[in-house]
Amino acid sequence: MVIEREKHSLREKGLNSSTERALVKLYVDGELKDSKPLNVSTSGTSVTLHWLAQVGEHNYTVKLYRLVNNQELWEDSWSGSLKVARDPDGLYAWLDVAPNPVNVDGTVNVKVRVENHNSNECFYQGTIKVVDDSGLILWPKKDYSVAGLITYPCEIFEPDYTISGRVLTIGHDRTMVQNFTLEHVSKNMTLRLIIGGVEMASAKVNVVQPGPVIVTMDCPDTVAIDDEAHCTVHLTLVKQKNITLHLKEIEFGGKKVWPVNLSSVWVEQEEIKLIPHYTHSLSFSIKIDDALVNYYFGKPLYKTYLDKFAGYLYLVRVEFYELNYPVSDVVLITYENVENGDWLDRGLTAYELYKTVKGVISKPKDLRVVLLIEAIKHENDIQWWVEDTFLDVDHFPCETDNNTIVGG
Repeated sequence: MVIEREKHSLREKGLNSSTERALVKLYVDGELKDSKPLNVSTSGTSVTLHWLAQVGEHNYTVKLYRLVNNQELWEDSWSGSLKVARDPDGLYAWLDVAPNPVNVDGTVNVKVRVENHNSNECFYQGTIKVVDDSGLILWPKKDYSVAGLITYPCEIFEPDYTISGRVLTIGHDRTMVQNFTLEHVSKNMTLRLIIGGVEMASAKVNVVQPGPVIVTMDCPDTVAIDDEAHCTVHLTLVKQKNITLHLKEIEFGGKKVWPVNLSSVWVEQEEIKLIPHYTHSLSFSIKIDDALVNYYFGKPLYKTYLDKFAGYLYLVRVEFYELNYPVSDVVLITYENVENGDWLDRGLTAYELYKTVKGVISKPKDLRVVLLIEAIKHENDIQWWVEDTFLDVDHFPCETDNNTIVGG
């Protein structure tokens, strides 16, 4: 990277001799990266500063000092920002976020842009994902296919691009643009776009809290089925007068789980007294068990759907009565503690399901045929499919934000 800027007139800066010694320093993200002494005349001069660029979004500051008897006397400074993209295999990528900064509990719009300028191949193929600081995948949520013109000799690949199973296939001289949103953002984070295992771009999301209490929350990145998510809220009072906060509610995946009659949730305390300039903590836990799943999805026809809770990111969100801004974090539910094959028995088989619902279906013979076909297609998901198709059960909140977080 090269940053170049013409220096101010010596007369403007009070440097009136024909030649003065100066020192110029380059800071990137707060770290000194390069510095150069130089002679500055009244006609002006320029200096080139170097930095080995790294992929992502960066802030830089250039500082100008006058050198007098080996002392550095500050004269001027200027700052800016830049984005650095990587170019493996002729691939360029960008991440844009807006608004930035965002008010706490606000919504951030994220644009993912990828261009393929490799002249040697008809298309590029590689994994693609946007992750947060902990590595949790926020995008893509689903598969995409965007049709485009066919360019000889690449007739074998007709679309502009496809995303299937988080694998991007993009044609030569084609551009992919996808958008998603992050809702209820409550803490600073860095989003990273990774393609083919390489970090191609990044963007920092800065969150503004209005005070008087700075609130953050830590939840585990992953929680296995039948385990507990232990979360801790950290509260720092920045004003001089003591205050008392009262816990209002806790949400999990967009649904209130406290205060409700739910055995899966434990709260350490509902009231917390804060003194100035001291960080206090409030803890709670959410057990990923049958009671939570039945409360979340509604009681199923038979057995439970605990296994269906796994494989998704859930937003955990906490509100206090005295604060007009909440705090949140994200948890991934996994199968880790479930013995091999055990989760497959949590739902109904097609035969069990037929016996359960035949009394409420007008044509049970037709149902047998349908269940036979769908049992082959959906295997162990047959009960899930029937509840969606025939009983109009909403298993997850209907969201159009295009991210992988349930409730956020």
